[in-house]
Amino acid sequence: MLTRAQKQEQIDGLKGELAPANGLFVMDFTGLSVAEVTELRRKVREAKGGYRVVRNTLARLALAGTEHRALSDLLSGPAAVAYTEADAVALAKALA
Repeated sequence: MLTRAQKQEQIDGLKGELAPANGLFVMDFTGLSVAEVTELRRKVREAKGGYRVVRNTLARLALAGTEHRALSDLLSGPAAVAYTEADAVALAKALA
């Protein structure tokens, strides 16, 4: 179990990654094999993006107060976020 300080550290780190993002996508990754997730991460990196599996509560707290706060409603069940400060269209194509 994480301490309150560890949780706050994760929230701050996640906020630092997500707040400046031009493109932010929330997805459910259930049903993907390890090989498929590895390939997805590779494609996201090629599109100059990031991919993280997130704890919903911590992600909601990280998104609060940012322009992406509306995405908090999508965080339920197993969730991951893909984000980029570069071209959001290139990231969307990589995710598709």
